Amino acid sequence: MRLRTEERIGWPGSSVTADQLAFVETLLDEMRAVVAGRRELALILAAEEPVTRGRVQAWQDRGDHPARLVKALILARDLGDAGLEEQVLGILHGHPTKVPAGYDSVLTQARRWAADFGKALGQKITL
Repeated sequence: MRLRTEERIGWPGSSVTADQLAFVETLLDEMRAVVAGRRELALILAAEEPVTRGRVQAWQDRGDHPARLVKALILARDLGDAGLEEQVLGILHGHPTKVPAGYDSVLTQARRWAADFGKALGQKITL
């Protein structure tokens, strides 16, 4: 999460001022509100672009999208949310397979991540 605006506060000296503390507390509350639950987290992970809610943005690098899709799939299955699982699988299988020379498709990259995450979780993750 990061602040989407150019709003900034000064770096505190030896102590934090009341204004600085209030700013940080408000911002943390806004950040907590971005992810209302595990389903919302899965939807944010599955998004290809950054997700913005008010002044807060869940910044997402396109390079880690395949790994995030696998994480979203794991969450969907753990939640027992078949609709969300279908949505994530649709994104995975809906990506074009043509990629620049030297790069793997999103699905190929996701399969590698699924194998790694599956090993860590002690279960096979099928895509």
